[in-house]
Amino acid sequence: MSIQQFRWYVTCLIICIFSSVSFAEESDSFVSVKAGMLMEGEMYSDPPDQYFDTDSGFMLQVNLETMLAEKMSAGVFYQRANTASLDESVTISTYGVNLKAHVANKPNVKIRPGIAIGYQTMTGAGIEDDITGLDIGGFIELLFPNIAGQNVLAEVGFISQAAGGNKDADVTFAPIMYVLAGVSFDL
Repeated sequence: MSIQQFRWYVTCLIICIFSSVSFAEESDSFVSVKAGMLMEGEMYSDPPDQYFDTDSGFMLQVNLETMLAEKMSAGVFYQRANTASLDESVTISTYGVNLKAHVANKPNVKIRPGIAIGYQTMTGAGIEDDITGLDIGGFIELLFPNIAGQNVLAEVGFISQAAGGNKDADVTFAPIMYVLAGVSFDL
């Protein structure tokens, strides 16, 4: 799938999600911005049939979501993480969709576990041909409403690359953990 085809699919999904009739009692849409750290991990490349360690690095995530039902939301996201492998910096960019369950809606905290699926691209000085792949991730997000007038978020999760590569090699990696914090704004 080319990047143009993927962007077309994501655009269609955004239109469908945000123009659909919501089954929730209150139709809420919101945007969130989170920053944090991608932890150390390990990537596999074939050829040369070898594992490579990756360093921890800065991570940024932006989400646009809407409620689908009283206890479920869906949305689209963009995330960018910086890491390094073999002394070369690598940037991991992902466009995707997520689905969140709203399992505990207490007055002072909301717990929202979810899944994310995305189209991932890795670029860097040592990468001649961009590496693309399928990101499958999971996370648990905590929302603390109305702290100093803001909805504060904390998230722990993982990214992975179940399949992917470029014309030279297959590149995959098992889950790599991350920690993020940020804010959410109602639309």
